[in-house]
Amino acid sequence: MLMLGEKPRLLILDPSDAAGGRVARKSLERLDYPVARVGEFGAAHGAIGSQQAAVVMVIADASARDPASLCSGLLHGFPAPSPALVLLCAKPLERPQSDLAAVFVAPFDWDAIVDRLTELLSLSAMRRERAALASLLQLSRVEMVSIETESQSCSVGETLGALLGLPEPDGAAARRERTRPMHWQRLFEHCDEPDRQRVLDTISGCLESGIGFEAEYDLRLDRNHKRRLRLTGHPSGAGTGAPPRRVDLVVQDVTPVVARSSSDAGGRLLETTLGLRRGDRVLQSLIRIVQEYKQGTILLIRLQGLADFYRQYGYESGGASLRAFAEAIESGLREVPGVIRISASKQQVLARLAGGEFLVLIPDMTDDRSMVGPLSRLLQAMRAAIAADERLTLINARIGMATWPRDGSSPDVLLRAANLACDYFALDESDGLDTVTAAVVRAREQARLEFDLHYAIERAQLQLHYQPKLSMEAGRLVGFEALLRWQHRPNLLVPPAIFIPIAERTGLIARLGAWVIEQAAEQIAIWRSQGVGPVPLAVNVSSQQFRTGDLVSVLNGACARHRVEPASLQTEITESCLIDDTETAMRLLGEIRRLGCEIALDDFGTGYSSLSYLQRLPLDILKIDRSFTISIGPEQGDRSLAFNIIGIGRSLGLRVIAEGVASAAQWQALRGWGCAQAQGYLISQPVPAAAVPLMWHHGAWDAATYRFQVPATAAATAAAAGPGAAAAPLGDVA
Repeated sequence: MLMLGEKPRLLILDPSDAAGGRVARKSLERLDYPVARVGEFGAAHGAIGSQQAAVVMVIADASARDPASLCSGLLHGFPAPSPALVLLCAKPLERPQSDLAAVFVAPFDWDAIVDRLTELLSLSAMRRERAALASLLQLSRVEMVSIETESQSCSVGETLGALLGLPEPDGAAARRERTRPMHWQRLFEHCDEPDRQRVLDTISGCLESGIGFEAEYDLRLDRNHKRRLRLTGHPSGAGTGAPPRRVDLVVQDVTPVVARSSSDAGGRLLETTLGLRRGDRVLQSLIRIVQEYKQGTILLIRLQGLADFYRQYGYESGGASLRAFAEAIESGLREVPGVIRISASKQQVLARLAGGEFLVLIPDMTDDRSMVGPLSRLLQAMRAAIAADERLTLINARIGMATWPRDGSSPDVLLRAANLACDYFALDESDGLDTVTAAVVRAREQARLEFDLHYAIERAQLQLHYQPKLSMEAGRLVGFEALLRWQHRPNLLVPPAIFIPIAERTGLIARLGAWVIEQAAEQIAIWRSQGVGPVPLAVNVSSQQFRTGDLVSVLNGACARHRVEPASLQTEITESCLIDDTETAMRLLGEIRRLGCEIALDDFGTGYSSLSYLQRLPLDILKIDRSFTISIGPEQGDRSLAFNIIGIGRSLGLRVIAEGVASAAQWQALRGWGCAQAQGYLISQPVPAAAVPLMWHHGAWDAATYRFQVPATAAATAAAAGPGAAAAPLGDVA
């Protein structure tokens, strides 16, 4: 194996000693790298296996029938990274070979060959030095990221993302998304308040003034653990007092060593005191069991708070308490029918993976009802141990469940599913034994939804439905709001109230938001081709998507690709988009307005916007949250929050839209107070795209019956025109 500082080696496989000639020797002497020569295939294969070569040059004589196969055979069975291969052969290859770095055909130009070998060896040296530097930085827990001043963006690598506590990309699409530039403020979404605002202000000041800085802040890892990070900003490309071209940000983990090492020390104590099988041996057992049994369940028990526990009670006393806790879990699960004995001699059923994570394997048991017994015993055992030793209240135990083959058939996929379920597990101390199964099952289903949501776009499971917006004065349609729906399975439509929080938690919401904007622009173009429109269509923008900084480019790109006027695409934001960074929000809203898109402030009244703040925002529309619409009536008058919101909107020159209008009384009150537009189930449920043309051309509001109606003749004509033209409820058909 090559050591740091040692030059990479060239290995020459030369059975016929073709490189022994005078011209070849003289050219090879120019190489400033060590060279080894072998004449047999086996010797070359062994040298590659012991990582003694960075570049291998194979000189195939005229008798070699397939030189390319000879080269491929040299690398067979060795993991990446493999050495670069250079082939010298008597005649051209029949087909190109992608695994060859270079091919030279006789007669050989040895100067050109040596030049190519020098390039490859230099490249290998650079890669090794870069890898060594990366390893050194990782061991030192130091990373660097550059923020471009003009675009306000940066690129995040895997190690930097882990250091900053960013969600780990799950799947190829998520990894590709992570490689794209992101707005720098997203780097600090997980740090504690008020540290977050202080860090954002500090970096913003550096980007504006070109003055360097050093700051520290806390990053919340989980409920019981924090990481202390130090930031050092180095402006580049401008003098002091002027905006720099970029800011190089050095991020260093300065968490006290005791906080980082205590959980590891606790893990080692668990291993030695309990004698539990762990690590690779457990994974090997899991592989064997999954192969041996067609189905089964794994329970992952994650103990959180070990660092605080050992810091509070020490390793000797705390270790004794923790040993009793683990033994209580052991005894509670030992009599579960079918549970796998990890160690037959000790009758152990609890296997340690790493840190405070433990595994229980129960083959042939996948039904939720069958898990009531094991889970109840587990909870009883944990609560009995805590009752016997109050110090254990510092330990927070989470339970994650996964089944094979439903959640996967390989250990890594199964463990990832169980870990994800642990993240969603929530059980109150007052909950009874009958609720533990429900909590574990609920966490598992949430984990499954999160996993599947990552692939919902690729699997074409997402769709948009469109809820009409009606002018209360004219009684005609004035636009629609695009609402995202997830058809998870043919018979299962997941409500937005369930999958949107999952998307926000995992960082998927920005990607989903970009997909919605793209689909909305495409649908406007389709309606236009059908003679409908222009139809104003509103899309919801989450606070995460708003903070990425690329919202304007997403809107502009979607409109350009589908040749849609930006004025047809409205953006609905909530007050949460505005409270973190007012100046950046104002700038971004101004860019959206200049693009031509209208801006609506959604769910107004549920946040913290003041009237003076509202006056500064470049808004067009104010939307009354449905929670203020539910109980209103004509008799409330100026006591109603909706009444006052309508007054605020009109005084600022904004159109006011009431959401969630579901009754004639609400309609009457809102219309009497001067509300401009309304949407809700009184008018229509959200409908598929195929139903919009019929509603747009022929729908009308009947003020006498408080119904949105489509003439029967128009509905019949649409039905005759083709399937799906009126595929959803359109109100009453006259």
